[in-house]
Amino acid sequence: MVKMAKELDVTFNYCEVLRNEKDPEDHVLTGAESKEFYDKYIEYKKKGAPIIHSIPTIEYMRKWPKKGDTLIYKDEASKYPKGSYVPCVSGDLQCFFDVDGRIYACNGTWDDGFSYNEVGFKKAWDYLKDRKCVGCKCIGMTELHSLLGLYPESIINGVKNILRLQK
Repeated sequence: MVKMAKELDVTFNYCEVLRNEKDPEDHVLTGAESKEFYDKYIEYKKKGAPIIHSIPTIEYMRKWPKKGDTLIYKDEASKYPKGSYVPCVSGDLQCFFDVDGRIYACNGTWDDGFSYNEVGFKKAWDYLKDRKCVGCKCIGMTELHSLLGLYPESIINGVKNILRLQK
């Protein structure tokens, strides 16, 4: 994929499946597969491959603290060391709209939201603030949360990506 991205002069982006009840087990990487992938992903990034994610964000994914699951929930967050994941701002600063009018905090909470057609935007939006999760193993969302949280290396990486697009 990295070779193809270079040949096509595009940026490479990858994200693991965020588990929910609908996803079959075989879509999820094992811990060893995940670590092996992210080790290689970091290696390619350090060599200048056109990978969209910053190295710190890739490291968060590689060292993901919750084994066997891709979401960290509010009621269990204290089990994981501070700084072992990037705190989620989905539902606080942004949301996803589905074609049926439902509003979700992010792609990991697809089943948990209200339709603005049924309850109005304000009630649907306000519901997102009470989401059950506080962090996830979605590298794209983690990169976004790092940018919105003003993590310096993510900002620098974002600027480099924008400059790359403008050349």
